[in-house]
Amino acid sequence: MASGTWRANPWSIPLVLAGIVFTLTASAYAVTSVRKLDAAAATAGPDGGPILIAYLDRYGAGLMYGELVLLAIVAVAAVASERRRTNRRAVLPDSQLQQYPTQRTRRVD
Repeated sequence: MASGTWRANPWSIPLVLAGIVFTLTASAYAVTSVRKLDAAAATAGPDGGPILIAYLDRYGAGLMYGELVLLAIVAVAAVASERRRTNRRAVLPDSQLQQYPTQRTRRVD
């Protein structure tokens, strides 16, 4: 068993943040698209929605593609980092290798 303390993956926080930003952007894009279909609801909204609708109408698809690429890059980095850390923990140092000699089996005919 490998001795040592557990440490969190350093890419976990950027991965969660990128996921949250992408989710919020995709949700806002979907909501503004639906509101834009109903022109009366889009103009009568008291929350100042037309500015967000205009921004997401113009830049929403490109913004989501960029965030999706960023999310994919951070996810690959997190997985690669975790694999590297796991492989590093699996290798025993030479001092521990001497404690656990390999057992050789003899073939009996």
